[in-house]
Amino acid sequence: MARRVGAWTRGVPAGEECVTCPPAAGQDGRRRGPGRNLPAAIATGLALVAVLFGALLLDPRAFVVVILAIVVATLVELLRVLERRQIRVAAPVVYAVAAILVLGAWRAGTPALSFGILIALLAGFAWYLADRGRADVTRGLAATVLACVYVPFAAAHLVLVVRETPSYVGAMFGYAILVSGYDTVAYAVGASIGRRRLAPRISPAKSVEGALGATVTTLALGTLLLPRWSPWTVASGLTMAALTCVVAPIGDLAESMLKRDLAVKDIGFLLPGHGGFLDRIDALLLTAPVLYYVLALFRGA
Repeated sequence: MARRVGAWTRGVPAGEECVTCPPAAGQDGRRRGPGRNLPAAIATGLALVAVLFGALLLDPRAFVVVILAIVVATLVELLRVLERRQIRVAAPVVYAVAAILVLGAWRAGTPALSFGILIALLAGFAWYLADRGRADVTRGLAATVLACVYVPFAAAHLVLVVRETPSYVGAMFGYAILVSGYDTVAYAVGASIGRRRLAPRISPAKSVEGALGATVTTLALGTLLLPRWSPWTVASGLTMAALTCVVAPIGDLAESMLKRDLAVKDIGFLLPGHGGFLDRIDALLLTAPVLYYVLALFRGA
C-alpha cells in the first residue's frame, strides 16, 4: 500500500504519515519501522527511573505525586490524539477520576479503585446527558471510561503496593527489573537475530525470537535475582516473572494496536526520543495490577 501525501489514507489527514501502511522492508527482508532517537530515549528513560525511585526513597507521598503527574501527562497526550480523531472525550471527567483513583488509593486503599470507576461511569453519563448535541455518545463514553481504566486505574495499583507492602522499595525494584528486562532483551534479541515476526500487522518490529529470549531471561531474573531481597521469594518471583512474560507483551502490543487504529505514528509528544509517555509505560501499566495481586497472594499464603 503506498503512502499518500495531500490526501486521506485510512482516515489520516493530509500531510500526515500513514502508519497503517506496512513499513518498508530492508535488504535482509525484515520490516523496518521509523527510527527513534536512541540516545535521547535512553536518557529520558533513565531520568524517569531516577525521578520515580528518588521520590520513592524520599517519601512515599512524593512517589504518589510523581505517579499522578505521569498519569496526567499520559492522559494529556492520549486525549489530544483522541480529540484529533474526532472522538469527543469528557476530559474533565477523566482528569477528575485520575485524581480520585491515584490519591484515593493512597488514602483509602483498594475500595477507592471501584469507587473511582463508578464515578467515571456516572459522571460520564451525566456529562453526555448535559450535552445538548449528544453526538457520538457511545463512542465518546467508551473512550472516556477506557482512558480512566487504562491509565489511572492501572497506575493506582502501584500506589496500593507502596501503601500495603512493608518492603515496598524491594517490591517496586523487582517489578521494574522484570518489566524493563523483558522489554530490553526482547528488543536486543529481536534486533540481532529476529526473523519471524510476532505480530506483523500490529508491530512489525517485534519478533518471535525476541519474545523467546525475553521470556527465558525474565524467568531467570524472577527465580535467581528477585529472591535476593524482600519481599520476594523464589515462588513469588517466579510467579511474577511468568505473568510478566504474558502481560508485558500484551501491554506493548495493545498500545501499538491503538496507534494503528487511530492512524498515528506516536500518541505522545512530551518525552524526547519516545513516542510519548504511553509508549514508555505501556507494559508497566498493565503489569502494575499483576504486581499488586501477586504480592497480595503470597502475603496471605
